[in-house]
Amino acid sequence: MDEYNKNKLHQNIIIAIIGGLLLAIAYFNKGKVTNREFFYEVLLNISFILLTLVVVNVIWGVLGGEPTEKMINTLVNFNPLIKHSKEAGLTDFYSTTGKVPQEEQINFLKSAKRNVDIMGYCLGLIILAHSYENTLEYLLKKGINIRILFMDENHKNLEAIVDTNIKNHSYESIRSDIRTNEQLYISLQKKAEKNNYKGKLQYVKVTKGMILSHIDRVDNKMMVTPYMYTYNSQDDPLLKINGKDTPLFKMYEHEFTELWNENCNNIRG
Repeated sequence: MDEYNKNKLHQNIIIAIIGGLLLAIAYFNKGKVTNREFFYEVLLNISFILLTLVVVNVIWGVLGGEPTEKMINTLVNFNPLIKHSKEAGLTDFYSTTGKVPQEEQINFLKSAKRNVDIMGYCLGLIILAHSYENTLEYLLKKGINIRILFMDENHKNLEAIVDTNIKNHSYESIRSDIRTNEQLYISLQKKAEKNNYKGKLQYVKVTKGMILSHIDRVDNKMMVTPYMYTYNSQDDPLLKINGKDTPLFKMYEHEFTELWNENCNNIRG
């Protein structure tokens, strides 16, 4: 069931509960009216409501559908980009990751209710933000389980997608970022254990396969940056994906899971 239908179901349940409560209140305040007369009035009103709904539905059908729904369907069918994006699970995108404020990315991680998965080549840019460490600690205190994937500094093909023509890019800077990452996660693991945080942090250094996208997964939502060789990661595009049953979500979830399982002998934490 998609998010829209879930919301509709919740709304119907709430309306049914309110209706039941109102019916109970009316019954206990019916005064001198007999039970038979009371339920006769209830059934009569229900029948009128149901007949009215049928008539309105027929009218909408003759006229081509409820106006708002008709307008939305027309818009979706008219623009293939909207239609295909919705079907794939793409809710938004940016031409460059740098256009997404860092605060928005941090708040995205903080919104987690169950688990967080983070995957990146060396996660160099994100560790520059002091709020990143604080955010991970906040999630651990909250009871969120965190899994993190990044490249091993001794990976035989580590240099394969590192373009040293990019300013501040070098093989050693990549390795340095990886080592800094690992020290950060080790420190957080010790702090979580010492303070009995409810959540757990695990990380894996990839020695088999290659990380070709940055993925931030929060429950059933994702922010994904596909890496490009000749651009810095902050200049690569960013995709926002929603819905665990959508094709894009499944693809990137599969990418993370397979790399994690392929390198599970390197799990730390």
